[in-house]
Amino acid sequence: MLVLLNGIPGSGKSTIACAWAARRAHALVIDIDRVRAALPGWRDDPTAAGLLARAITIAAAREQLHVGGEVIIPQYLGRTEFLDQLDELVRQERSPLVEVAICDDLASVTRRFGARSTTDPLAAQAAADVAAAGGAQELAQMAQRLAAVLDARPATRRLTTREGDLAAATAALELITGPPTGGPAGPRLIVLAGLPGTGKTTLARGLAAELEGVMLRVDAIENELARHDHPIESLGYEICHLLAGVGLALGGTVVVDAVNPVPEARHGWRQLAAEHAAALEVLETELADRVEHRRRVEEREADLPDQCLPDWADVQRDYVDWDEERDGPRTVINTTDRAVALQAALTKIN
Repeated sequence: MLVLLNGIPGSGKSTIACAWAARRAHALVIDIDRVRAALPGWRDDPTAAGLLARAITIAAAREQLHVGGEVIIPQYLGRTEFLDQLDELVRQERSPLVEVAICDDLASVTRRFGARSTTDPLAAQAAADVAAAGGAQELAQMAQRLAAVLDARPATRRLTTREGDLAAATAALELITGPPTGGPAGPRLIVLAGLPGTGKTTLARGLAAELEGVMLRVDAIENELARHDHPIESLGYEICHLLAGVGLALGGTVVVDAVNPVPEARHGWRQLAAEHAAALEVLETELADRVEHRRRVEEREADLPDQCLPDWADVQRDYVDWDEERDGPRTVINTTDRAVALQAALTKIN
């Protein structure tokens, strides 16, 4: 299930989304504004950065839906183009799309927006942007655009909240989406590493499905950066850190599919786990049979839009051998037999 939680700034979308996800065992929260803010220089061209952030959001949501998970996106939408893209995503993944809009009275939302904490840099920037665009008048115009979207999308469910009553707002959302599914059991970060073609994505998807965790795939993020001609460098990892941090803060299990070719990438996950007091498990996939590894690399088919796959020569470059003194402990998983590999990983994790 994919939930789009619409509403003008100050309506409490992000807070409600996180409270909802905290009561479900298999939910990913994607805040598009925070993804956009993670893009270097986004203020230079906010529109282009916003479009890229939406493309990244769809790529991340696709991976989570693919393993049977849930996604909630708290985002103000005053036009329908992104909703059309979500329609196509859920059609491809055979998942329901639940559209919900927070429709509190404008005076209440305007008051809440003005009272929002400015200790969060993103909230402070949003407040400055709205003020520069006209303040209360801009919020009123945003509400009008939201109303037009609701007219165009009549299946959207309308949600009203009571100021300061987060529990009631969360319960009201659950009446629309279905009851909570148990909630996370405690923060746990599972990171895969290894050469391309060794079965990381297959193993990560299996783990995320079995453990009811958040599924994050660095390749999917980097692929969207490449499609939008944006420099990649370490940005795919940084955005995955952002999304993983939300899941860990909510006490969930997060599974990361990444090559992690260099010590700096490996250190980043250890640091993230420490920041959230999360259990960390690192699994390095390996195919000891080089002939089989090469066969998989050369016969691999792209599963991402416009994806450029590495050839055998590319695969053998730029992967620094693991050093546990430098990179931390990890468990090597032989992926010759995919089912055996999944069972071995689950046994080690549990």
